[in-house]
Amino acid sequence: MSRKPPASTPGAERLSAWFDGELGEVEGAEARRRLLDDPAARAQLQEWRGLREDLQQLQPAEIEPERLARLRERLAAAVARDARGFDRAVRLWSLAAALLLLLGAAWTTSQRWFGPQAAGAAYAHEPREIERAIEELLAPPAQTEINRPPVRTATGAPRDGAPDGARER
Repeated sequence: MSRKPPASTPGAERLSAWFDGELGEVEGAEARRRLLDDPAARAQLQEWRGLREDLQQLQPAEIEPERLARLRERLAAAVARDARGFDRAVRLWSLAAALLLLLGAAWTTSQRWFGPQAAGAAYAHEPREIERAIEELLAPPAQTEINRPPVRTATGAPRDGAPDGARER
């Protein structure tokens, strides 16, 4: 099937149109007269006929209805499978987006309630403020009644909640 087509002859377009049945009566008669007079045109026509026969052998004239029905079923099944896969992918991506939104909301809330402001962080913008903020952070916590350790006497017995340096009278 590796035939080499002959060089195109002058007027090959009109001859090709006649071969394909595209010319009217007058042009068709001119093409037939040319075929009678020109051996190169006849060789071109023979080449085209051979190619047409080769193409007809490659493709059957008609597809059997059973085979066509099987092809339709396979195509419908493949389309349905692809649609299910797409639907599943959309659901998974939607779930992932919802999880990301939930995590973002949780992080934002945790920063508001448990972030630096909640821990008593010190903020400063000028050098003097920075020094004061460092002193505040490094200073020991103030003793209050709530977080003051119990005062013990020399014998180890707790006193009755008297502040440091206070003596019973």
